[in-house]
Amino acid sequence: MEPRVWPLRKGEYAWLSAGLFGEYGDFDICGSAIDPDKEILYGRTGRFWTVGASIGCLVPLGRGFCLEAGVRTGYRSVSEGKKYRYDKIDDKNYLESRFASTGFMVGLNVNLVYRFRIR
Repeated sequence: MEPRVWPLRKGEYAWLSAGLFGEYGDFDICGSAIDPDKEILYGRTGRFWTVGASIGCLVPLGRGFCLEAGVRTGYRSVSEGKKYRYDKIDDKNYLESRFASTGFMVGLNVNLVYRFRIR
């Protein structure tokens, strides 16, 4: 969820925006994103929540299309984290360790957007 304000022109949702955001969910990172070893696959799963602020720019391209870019910064907490190893011979996942992580995060997004007009 990310409510935003557009401070430059009243009633126009374009150009500069600022907002606050919150996220909550589960994650599952598999395979070569953790370790490039072809023989042993590793993975990480867990639950996270994030809160922070964002600043961005929405550039109208015409006919409902827009280009959006933004930067986010905030605090992220990971709980119930599990690092596992997949064994190809046994065809099973084995728990390697549990982890928790908290800290500062920075994110960047670039999106092509289509806005529907409802009258």
